[in-house]
Amino acid sequence: MMTGAKMEIEEVMGGCEALPLLSLNHVSLMCRSVRESVRFYEDVLGFVLIKRPSSFDFNGAWLYNYGIGIHLIENPSIEENDAIDEPRPINPKDNHMSFQVMHGRRASEEETTRDGNEVRDSGGGGSGGEGGPSLLP
Repeated sequence: MMTGAKMEIEEVMGGCEALPLLSLNHVSLMCRSVRESVRFYEDVLGFVLIKRPSSFDFNGAWLYNYGIGIHLIENPSIEENDAIDEPRPINPKDNHMSFQVMHGRRASEEETTRDGNEVRDSGGGGSGGEGGPSLLP
């Protein structure tokens, strides 16, 4: 029996054969300070800084862990009063990413939320899925 979501996807595909994707390779994010962002992804989330191509002529960093790559790109044109400076409530209809974390995580909620990140208890359901809270950087 097909679920509603699967049926909708098949209708959108219009009978086309899907590309055989293996996994998500990386997420690329712009940030004001690569140094501060790297510190968050390393210290709070446990990502590891990896080598990025030396041919890039802009400031950035690549991190990897949990089968996920994160590419940070420093954007010096982001002004102090830009919307990125003021944390906003998560809008489920806007671009965002969410990490599922285990109960008893090592990072305190205060540490995790210090730069405007949000922690939500998924309660084992909803888009957070099974397990512990979701972290939305």
